[in-house]
Amino acid sequence: MQQPEVWVGIGPIERVSEADVDDRGTLRGFRWDAVAAGRHWSGSARTTEASPGEAMRLSLRSAELSVELGAILTPEGTHCRLAVELTARPAGMMARLFWGLIDATIRDALAEQTAEFGRRLAE
Repeated sequence: MQQPEVWVGIGPIERVSEADVDDRGTLRGFRWDAVAAGRHWSGSARTTEASPGEAMRLSLRSAELSVELGAILTPEGTHCRLAVELTARPAGMMARLFWGLIDATIRDALAEQTAEFGRRLAE
């Protein structure tokens, strides 16, 4: 979870850049980009909690969206259970106007995004 690229494809994150990693290799944050409704969106992600190999929580911000995104790995025998939590709120006027559609799109995509996220973590 400390590699920014592993977060691509979950929530609004379509591309990551400008990763900030501390001296111990802990991801502190990155810039993210997405395309939605025919427009380019960009924002920042900041690590708010990091327990390497166990859990990570990010706070994502853009002009239109505020997202809290967390992932928790729980050992189960020879495997791990992955739980992903995502809470999104509108931050700008456009997001407020279309929040019903945006919220439904986020919720509908989360299960598939979580499965793909788990596959990337397993690599």
